[in-house]
Amino acid sequence: EALYLSNIASHVTVVHRRDRFRAEKIMSNRLEAKTQGGNVSILWNSTLDEVLGDDHGVTGIRVKDVTNQATRDIAVHGTFIAIGHQPNTQIFAGQLAMDGGYIKIGQGS
Repeated sequence: EALYLSNIASHVTVVHRRDRFRAEKIMSNRLEAKTQGGNVSILWNSTLDEVLGDDHGVTGIRVKDVTNQATRDIAVHGTFIAIGHQPNTQIFAGQLAMDGGYIKIGQGS
């Protein structure tokens, strides 16, 4: 998802809870290559603590360092959350509008 977004967004920040990726090596290498003079940055050993926003939408994210629990805020224009290849949304089935296992959203969601 980050590789795809890096082709359409001015900048992509990947928040990753470990010190390395466990994904396919070729994909990890491609993403890490985009950090060298590209439009991708990776925050290692970090988790998303909170999505920040106002009535107009997302304005930032609060990221927590897993090693020392310190947090910092980063200004962003949007947030895309992805963990693995299978959406883990089955608990919302029948409660929220879905499309192929993904939750449908609209503007302002």
